[in-house]
Amino acid sequence: MDDIDLLEWDPIFLTQSSYSEVSEKKESDILSYFDLKQSDNDLEITRNQFRHGQPETAKSLQNKIEESVPKNSVKKYKWGYHVFKSWQAERRLRPISDNLGIPPNCSQKDFVHMDKTELSTSLEYFIAEAKKKDGGKYPSNSMYDLFSSIQGYIRHQKSSSINFFTDPEFLRTRQVLDAVMKERATEGLGANTCKQADVISVDEETALYDKGILGVDNP
Repeated sequence: MDDIDLLEWDPIFLTQSSYSEVSEKKESDILSYFDLKQSDNDLEITRNQFRHGQPETAKSLQNKIEESVPKNSVKKYKWGYHVFKSWQAERRLRPISDNLGIPPNCSQKDFVHMDKTELSTSLEYFIAEAKKKDGGKYPSNSMYDLFSSIQGYIRHQKSSSINFFTDPEFLRTRQVLDAVMKERATEGLGANTCKQADVISVDEETALYDKGILGVDNP
């Protein structure tokens, strides 16, 4: 059998030899070896060459999120929040016997920090009991707005994907809302509750024409 130089065929020896060759190359040669340009090296970047914007903070990112929400929506969310808080405050002032059927957290805990079970139970009672400042009942469309505004407030504060209208945990809450809205509609407090303007008399209409307030010359 012919003599064979085992080192020539040793894969470990060959790998080490190749690595030694690369390690001896200059930095510029190494960059070209990996198909990189010298300018791709982060060390070459200077302050005048920064491509991206100033570093953001957690607060600045939160501000961007809040500023992206329309002001009218934020105002609506706060309305729902304050109505709910006033309901909780009143519940706490009532006799203990009035609160035996409702878990304590429903009247004591901020709804932003409630779990879904606590929140669903709280909303059931809130929807059935909520009243306007003058003690009158909210129309059915206002009840719907209260419901959705509380959801909006939670989403806005916690970046939560909670959905009162689809999440199974809020099925009973939706049923209570539906029942209350139907009840208000039968009481004449449906969606269209705006007062109709009084019909003016013929004499009043004539006076308006005479004063130029009414007419057909100018739309």
